Amino acid sequence: AYVQNGGGGVYDAIPSSLARRSTRMTSHVAAAAADAPSATADQLFPPNLRGVFAGSGVEAFSDPSMAEVILGLLPPDKKEEKRMASVNVLYLGTATYDLPLYRAKQTQCFVERGCAVHALDVANFGDSETTGSDDRSQDYASAVEQADIIIVSGGNTLYAVDRWNHVGLTPLLRRAMERGCIMTGGSAGAICWFDSGHSDSMDAESYRHAMLQEQAPAQAGSDKKTVSCSSSFDASRGDVKKEWKYVRVPGLGFVPGLVCCPHHDLTQSNGVLRATDFDAMLLRTAVGLHKSTPTVVGLGIDHYAALVVEGENRYRVFTFEGKPGSVSHDGRSLSMDKHGKPTGRPGIWIKRVAAVEDAAENDSDGNDPDEDAGSGKEKKKRFVIEAKVIPTEGKLQDIILADGDDTSLTTGITRQTFFGDGHDSGVDVDVENMEQVELCRKENPSS
Repeated sequence: AYVQNGGGGVYDAIPSSLARRSTRMTSHVAAAAADAPSATADQLFPPNLRGVFAGSGVEAFSDPSMAEVILGLLPPDKKEEKRMASVNVLYLGTATYDLPLYRAKQTQCFVERGCAVHALDVANFGDSETTGSDDRSQDYASAVEQADIIIVSGGNTLYAVDRWNHVGLTPLLRRAMERGCIMTGGSAGAICWFDSGHSDSMDAESYRHAMLQEQAPAQAGSDKKTVSCSSSFDASRGDVKKEWKYVRVPGLGFVPGLVCCPHHDLTQSNGVLRATDFDAMLLRTAVGLHKSTPTVVGLGIDHYAALVVEGENRYRVFTFEGKPGSVSHDGRSLSMDKHGKPTGRPGIWIKRVAAVEDAAENDSDGNDPDEDAGSGKEKKKRFVIEAKVIPTEGKLQDIILADGDDTSLTTGITRQTFFGDGHDSGVDVDVENMEQVELCRKENPSS
């Protein structure tokens, strides 16, 4: 059953400030969101979709067990040890600006298994982009077409997706997905495949200039710099919170119908637990839709968990043995300590916004509200988050549909873009979020 207004203690009604903010939205914003495309469950997911979408980037993909999971999705004729040399792994390090250290960390396990690993560097052409574009396009197409597995690094999601759109990589990636290429990644490398995602792309430490400068000593041979795709915060050791906000960013939409939140159980350098902020983000989106029954659905992937999509819309949950997560021992509530650290086991949460009616109270004249049921007076509605841990295996559409909700199969499931047309020019239903996205693009330009 879903946990509603309880469990982890973070599923509350929207604050009044959010409701007030929504009234400042213009009518064309609401209209753009209302026209978002939808599809039935059977049509929603591409039939050849296969991939692994992890809560962490470097930590997940530097673990040999993750490589085993990914290689296990290969066709039978390529799974044999003697055929590993014929497996082409393509690494896209755009989200970490093609830095070699991140590539080495996230592909070493595949190198050790004998796979042919190649990198497609598209992050840093700069002023030379206007020359040789045709040759580069052919190089991109050739690299993507030959890939059996594509790994996207963690890092700055917004920069990576914008950059791929700018250089024309996005349609090549879609064709790869449609032919059955295994699409993988953690952190930003997970978000990018979904409709949209809960991202730390506003963290200035993930900006291009900061990361290139910060990694310079390590590139020169120093081992002092820790390679990680996300920041962390620990109140117990006296860490000072940094001033930045999580932001909802657009993805490629290959795994439609969901907003993705990696590091779901992690508190990053801004001192805010992602699980808590993710709930607030989903609620803000619902307010912006101006609908009494909004269809806003999110997937929270713990740091040490991954969603494995095996084809034919079947999935299973992979978790790293012995690692902590947000799922309580009974599997029904969020398990975090007072410092925001996970104390349970890793897992994946499905979260949806639901509209509920508050119990009516007697009015100032003492009248019974039941007597006014037919008077046309509207009961007060509020939005809440319904959340539950997804089963360890099943069908993708089963985790999107509410329990017993057969009507969604015919009425359609809304794409979770909420950026108007889903591209740069789209209008976001959350005005403040769109402003933050544009600020990110200004401060960390991808072109």
